[in-house]
Amino acid sequence: MAPSWIPEAFRSGSVTDELAALQEAWPELVARCELLQPALRTLLRDSWPVGISEVELTVGFDPEFANEVEEVKLLDHGALHRMFSEVLGRSIRVGYSRLLRPVSWSHVHQEKGEERAEEAEGDFDAERAGNDARQWQRHPKVRQVLEVFNGDILDVQPRLTSQETPK
Repeated sequence: MAPSWIPEAFRSGSVTDELAALQEAWPELVARCELLQPALRTLLRDSWPVGISEVELTVGFDPEFANEVEEVKLLDHGALHRMFSEVLGRSIRVGYSRLLRPVSWSHVHQEKGEERAEEAEGDFDAERAGNDARQWQRHPKVRQVLEVFNGDILDVQPRLTSQETPK
C-alpha cells in the first residue's frame, strides 16, 4: 500500500501518462520537499518536470534561476531520488536541465486555505495584515518580490505613525 502523501494518481498504480501526472502533482510534491530539506522547496519553486524515462526524471529550471540547479544538487543528498522513486514505484535518477521559458506554476499556485493569487492589490489591507507574515505574502507586490529574489519573509516590523516618528 502506498503512503498517504503520494499523489492520488500514483496510488492507483495505473498512471498512463507519468509526466502529465507529475506535472499536475508538482506543487504538492514541491511542498513535500520542505519535510526533506526546507531549502529544496524554495529552490524547486522555479522548476518543472519536463521528461521521464524508465530510469530518469528530468526537472527543468527557469532560465533566470538556472544556477539553482547546483544548489539543489548540493542540498539533495539523495532525498529527491528516494521521493520520486517512491512516487513512481521504481528506482529513478533525477536529472536537471535549463528551460527556454520561465516557470509560472509557482507564481499562480493557490495554497490550501489561502485566497487566490490573482487577488487584486486593492483587496489587501495593511492594517488588517498587521505584523502577520502570512498575510503580507498574499500582497501581490510582496509576493512578486519574494518570487523574483527567491526570498522569504522573516519578520514584519510595525509601521510608525506620524505621532511616533522621531523628531
